Amino acid sequence: MKTADRLFLRYVPIESALSSYGFTEREDGFFFHTPVLSGDFELQVIICDKKVIARLIDTAYGDEYGRVDEEGEVGGFVASLKEECEKILIDLRTRCFKKVCFIHPQTNRICDKIVEKYHSLPEFLWDSDPDYGVFRNQATEKWFGIVMNVKWDRLVKGVAGTVEVINVKSDRVPELLTENGIYPAYHMNKKHWVSVVLNDTIKDEILSELIEESYLLSK
Repeated sequence: MKTADRLFLRYVPIESALSSYGFTEREDGFFFHTPVLSGDFELQVIICDKKVIARLIDTAYGDEYGRVDEEGEVGGFVASLKEECEKILIDLRTRCFKKVCFIHPQTNRICDKIVEKYHSLPEFLWDSDPDYGVFRNQATEKWFGIVMNVKWDRLVKGVAGTVEVINVKSDRVPELLTENGIYPAYHMNKKHWVSVVLNDTIKDEILSELIEESYLLSK
């Protein structure tokens, strides 16, 4: 269900809360199901690698009922199905999930480290780009990092999809650009900044060193 993609964006599960909610653990992740519209349908939820997959099953036929994924205005029956499924998913999110600042797990790990070490919370400054989070040196007010969710082809021509990056400042830009996962800075001065992808291509330890260097340059 596309509704699940929307509702659980920037939310991660609290695994200790799942079993008490009614989830069972299986090889493919955590599984939960509940009747919808007096049992005519069943909402199935799988949580695998922190991703939420929701399917609405027509119990009379055992097939997935795809009309709930239709976009735009729908008839009253389908609308009521959507509404009930969304209420269930919101309750699940409230009781078993926590909100995070960014999408990719590595991005949130790095964010937590920045907050702990530099006491800098991400600032979301632009309504037009709500995914862009700035980290600022609290003493000088200068930026030392900015996280962005960008299209891949802004970094590598012809690559589809999106990726989260962090822009950091460095005195070693030519050297860093030889590394896999580090690119000329998107939307910033390419002589002094680089964009580092946050998809586990670069180890957390290396990222921490790059952020430390950027922070020192912001002093």
